[in-house]
Amino acid sequence: FNMRTLHGEITGQLGKYGLQLPTAREGVALNFGYEHRREFQNFAPDSAEQSGLLSGAGAAQVPLNIGDNVSEEWLEARVPLVQDRRFAKDLLFDTAVRRSDYSITGVVNTYKFETQWAPVDDFRLRATYQQAIRAPSIIELFNPQNVGLVQLGNDPCAATDDGKGHIIAAVATLQQCQNSGVTAAQYGNGGTTNTIPQASSGQLSQLTGGNQQLQAEKSKSWTLGVTFSPRALPHLTGSIDYFHIKLDGTVGVIPAATILNGCILGGDLSNCGLLVRSPGTGGLVGNNLIDKGYIVQTNVNAGAGLLSGIDFQANYKVDLSPRLGSLAFALNGSLLEKALTTPFPGAHTYDCKGLFGITCQTVNPKWHHILRMSWQTPWDVTAALTWRYIGSVSNDNNSDDPTLHFAAYGAYDFYNATIPSFSYFDLAGTWNVRKNLELRAGVSNITDKDPPRILLAIQPGGANTYSAYDQLGRQLFLAFTARL
Repeated sequence: FNMRTLHGEITGQLGKYGLQLPTAREGVALNFGYEHRREFQNFAPDSAEQSGLLSGAGAAQVPLNIGDNVSEEWLEARVPLVQDRRFAKDLLFDTAVRRSDYSITGVVNTYKFETQWAPVDDFRLRATYQQAIRAPSIIELFNPQNVGLVQLGNDPCAATDDGKGHIIAAVATLQQCQNSGVTAAQYGNGGTTNTIPQASSGQLSQLTGGNQQLQAEKSKSWTLGVTFSPRALPHLTGSIDYFHIKLDGTVGVIPAATILNGCILGGDLSNCGLLVRSPGTGGLVGNNLIDKGYIVQTNVNAGAGLLSGIDFQANYKVDLSPRLGSLAFALNGSLLEKALTTPFPGAHTYDCKGLFGITCQTVNPKWHHILRMSWQTPWDVTAALTWRYIGSVSNDNNSDDPTLHFAAYGAYDFYNATIPSFSYFDLAGTWNVRKNLELRAGVSNITDKDPPRILLAIQPGGANTYSAYDQLGRQLFLAFTARL
């Protein structure tokens, strides 16, 4: 991947030229500019990777050699309205607008409006409303279509073997399976005459690839916040911010579990066309387009989402004595209010707050934080103890929301019902030996806590866990910085 950028901008403090409100001590500030970017992606797998025959690969690696470019113009303005007045120590207005012209997806505009009000020096209120975008990447646009594997679980229309030589009839009925393209002959009686091949190791086939018809994702968000530094507590500073982010036209794929369960078990026929059954066997397995048995997972602007919550930040310092130095405390935490997802227009909206699993994918704790206590000594040594906390989460398969259920189980999952809260403790120290020499040492995850073990059916392609947790256990480090 390489990128070439041409960038230019001009910033001006116009108060020097008389552009200033009489109620303010500062003038209007402007910034405008232009940028052109050329991005180029080159992926050249060897013949072995392109063959699709490598053990464990699941699919061929497809070459890609293409580029994209964008031209942007923007204007930003900061306007002080009232300053140094009663109940208005500082009142100002910020705004910005940007026009982006992408060679593939076209023109899109973004903007921001923000107001800040500090009635006194002790605290400041702020409110922001903005529209942001994310243009599709080169991979999302141009990645060639390819058939691979998806860890999804059993096909509800296929019979299963209990491992003891007994055939268990398909979970779904003939009518439910016909909605996904299964014929009566393929379904048989759902038992021994069922010709539909079952998933191997919980893996079905999926068709992946890019889509040049994609448009940019758009989000509209607003925030309300307050920052404080009370004079009564001179060593305390902090902020509290409420955020509300609504996302439309999410670039991605409709979750395979949503397609499979919705069409066959949930009675939602809107995406049944994304289940392409093999004409011969009626299966959803195979590693090439000739077999014609797969779930369509190409990129689309299908989803929408809403994320809201409250962020907390606080810093406090305690002076001990001239001989002992001081203690500094820093807290960064986030309380999740909503994590809504609508996988495609007209679909049921589900909330992943406090959940994890095949549909919610990642870990979404209601609360997580980092709390650090630092001892700043008078001997050019600083020591810090950090507490990293991740709140407990529950398996989305066990949720009351049926759209979150995972077809591989069809029942309550006792093994991965919950991931308990996790606390990690880290210790680090810094010693400024001389002006040009700094030593650093520490240990992460002092108690050597193991990550939670998650079934591969829930976390496909991972190490049976989530990256939110420490996967390597206790780690020691020693480093130095020397300046000549």
